[in-house]
Amino acid sequence: MQISHELMRIVEISDLEHEIVSSAIDFTNAGRGFLIKKDSDGNNIYKVQIDKQKQILSNVAGVSKSVLSLSQSTLEMVSTYNALEDNRFKAAISVQDYQLHTIFCVPISVDADTFGFLYLDNMDDNSRAMYLKQEIITLFIEQISIAIKNAMLYENLLQKSTELNTFEMLKDEFMAIVSHELNTPLTTLQSYVSRLKRNLYVDEDERKEILNKIENSVKKLIVTTNLKKSLSMAPVDISEILELVQQEVEILSRKRKMFIRLEIEKDLPQVMVNWEALHLMIYNLVLNAIRFTNDFGTVVIGARKAAFQQEKLNGKDSLVIYVQDNGIGIPEYQLKNVFRKFYELNEIYAHKSGTVEYRSSGLGLGLSTSKRIAELHKGNIWIKSKENEGTTVFVTLPLKP
Repeated sequence: MQISHELMRIVEISDLEHEIVSSAIDFTNAGRGFLIKKDSDGNNIYKVQIDKQKQILSNVAGVSKSVLSLSQSTLEMVSTYNALEDNRFKAAISVQDYQLHTIFCVPISVDADTFGFLYLDNMDDNSRAMYLKQEIITLFIEQISIAIKNAMLYENLLQKSTELNTFEMLKDEFMAIVSHELNTPLTTLQSYVSRLKRNLYVDEDERKEILNKIENSVKKLIVTTNLKKSLSMAPVDISEILELVQQEVEILSRKRKMFIRLEIEKDLPQVMVNWEALHLMIYNLVLNAIRFTNDFGTVVIGARKAAFQQEKLNGKDSLVIYVQDNGIGIPEYQLKNVFRKFYELNEIYAHKSGTVEYRSSGLGLGLSTSKRIAELHKGNIWIKSKENEGTTVFVTLPLKP
């Protein structure tokens, strides 16, 4: 009861592991004890190794691999009071070399999962008897399992609490960013509309320029607020969209001195797509490429027929659209997250709004919107990237409806 009380009050896993071995040594009168776990490759890891005085052992010499292996393979308690004469371990090198007598090993399970293995012996003094009454030992191990489960639940609770606090902070930051991102195009719209109402423009060319800027601001609002559930399709020449995007982004990125290059395979067939949605998708991908590429960088916008089996949709011919840059690249650990809504590669606390400014950010909707558009076209989208070398985004679309 005293041991159970002590174990239950410890909530740090590492502290609890040490206390489990310490209590087991006292409870069984063992000379030393070990808590052994397995890593992802199946290798034994000695998490705790202490002697009767609770001093850390410098090595694990003499641990019977035969006893440990038997317990690990059967997931059952293994014990012997005289290993030298036990038929199961007579051929065990460690038993014979170290003249081991009493050895004990038992799996510790938590919710049907094996947490580790408790190993005890009296290698320091073979004359000292160990207490190994099975019924009491079984009860002791059950108390250990309960203590570990409580510590895990406590650790999980702390982690969730930390996550909630982090989400609360991110929410406040995100709302500030949303307010800024929506306010920017709305303020621009208000200014341009006011100029048109008051005829504050020099000539027809400036009036058209103002209308174009209004249209661009509206497009940005649409990207931010609207994701459709279905799209109307029509035959489209993909080169027309790519050439238009090239012209649009060349104007936008003129100050950045970017090289925007087209690579379009000859005689590509028309595809059944929604013109506005596909234009929006490619436009978003190219803007992302520009944002995360240094000045004077190169962005390639291309289209070709699928050349590899993995590029084909359901084994059928498909169109591959790609946007390639020689920018900063994406860390491997972030690749799985880039298509999530509101996910930004930049730190959210270092948010810098902009259209094509270096490392500027939006709401993190560009790639998630592109993914949704690809899905609505029964297509696919994926990314290949390497840090400091660049990124390529691929989109495959079916050539036939």
